[in-house]
Amino acid sequence: MSGRAGAVIIAVFLLAIFVPLAMAVPGAFGSGGGARKAISAAAFRGWYEKSFGMRDLLVRAHAVLKLRVLGVSSNRKNVIKGRDGWFYYTDENITDYYRAAYPMTTGELEKWRAGLEQTRDSLAARGIQYIFFIAPNKQTIYPDYFPASLNRINPQTRLEQLVDYMRAQSGYRMPDLRDALRGGRADGLVYSRTDTHWTSFGAYLAYAEIMREVGLRYTGAGPRPLSEFHIRQVPMSTGGLARMLGLGGRMTEYVPELVPLEPRRAVIEEKYAEGDVRIVVSRCPGAELPRAVVFHDSFMNAMIPFLAEHFRMAVFVHKSEFDTRLVDEFRPNIVIEEMVERIL
Repeated sequence: MSGRAGAVIIAVFLLAIFVPLAMAVPGAFGSGGGARKAISAAAFRGWYEKSFGMRDLLVRAHAVLKLRVLGVSSNRKNVIKGRDGWFYYTDENITDYYRAAYPMTTGELEKWRAGLEQTRDSLAARGIQYIFFIAPNKQTIYPDYFPASLNRINPQTRLEQLVDYMRAQSGYRMPDLRDALRGGRADGLVYSRTDTHWTSFGAYLAYAEIMREVGLRYTGAGPRPLSEFHIRQVPMSTGGLARMLGLGGRMTEYVPELVPLEPRRAVIEEKYAEGDVRIVVSRCPGAELPRAVVFHDSFMNAMIPFLAEHFRMAVFVHKSEFDTRLVDEFRPNIVIEEMVERIL
């Protein structure tokens, strides 16, 4: 290598180090000639991580390099790269969950049975129906794109154990969405490739199963048929997994979106928060069912437009724990509780 070429490489290297730092320094400790406030090391680190010059560009470049050149995730803590453009969430021990590394004990299964039956019975004593269901992990519905090296350790996941135990040991009906979602794969994308959640089509399939369960308790209730919706393919580049990789807006996939052929009747009347709890209140005059309170996580968000059409008033509570106070406040005829599988 010539001396000139070496000098150029050194210059580029130094620029790559010092230009981002120089871009971050102006205004770092205040402006003007007044006294500077002392800041802690933690505060400086937080500022530095957010203000580092060209940070977004460098994060994207790092993600693209690892993904496109090395074929691996740039954020292994949260995201793992599957096959054929599929990505999976890996935080919250979800990979160990998929591998069935920690099966439930008989005592844990019995605790679940007793808890569900107790909630059912306490609500039934007040004339309130209770439906509890679990939103399956994406790995459960699309295991074929998950890395084959992460094989099962035990024969059953915790969800499979719970479903089997409840069927054998309890009279309480717990809807199982897995067959409907797996069967729906032949007709459209049920979960997003670049997000942890189901698509609008997957949310419809889940909603249809829950409304069939509601129909067992209320004569005449049931889901709207799929023929009442137009299914269009829309681009999505804001998947949560793509954002975790630093590639939000840079990874586009087409996902099915269900649009009703007739205008929706339900309207969102109110949105508010009580601390960390977000609450959405919908009303649908003329709906066939009275009041519902729905406790849920983020998987319910795509189901709300479907479910809201069936209740004259529905209160959707984004909260992981059952809250008796809210049941007392809104006095529903039915309580629906949804929980994602990885929490089991």
